[in-house]
Amino acid sequence: MARVFTGVDCLAHDAGYGFPESPARLERILAGFDSSWDVAEVSEHPQLAATLETVHEPRYLEIFRNAVERGDGLLGSSDNPLTSETWRAASSAASGALSAADWL
Repeated sequence: MARVFTGVDCLAHDAGYGFPESPARLERILAGFDSSWDVAEVSEHPQLAATLETVHEPRYLEIFRNAVERGDGLLGSSDNPLTSETWRAASSAASGALSAADWL
């Protein structure tokens, strides 16, 4: 059996028309897996914060969180749109990746 991991909050990030990363895209991807695939929706991984700080500078994580909390529309450039749910969705995606690594 094959397994797909996705964070429960990954569908929360909707940057609007024109951006490829969207809830509709993820919904189509997940719908494409047939019954031979196990789709696991995971919650926050217990090692998320510690792991994020091993791959990102703490200052970057702070800038990202603060930008979302302030309601900024972009992070650094026009190809990095933000919404009020972007931090939660990104954290959820990272938790899915960590859960997949644990499973392997």
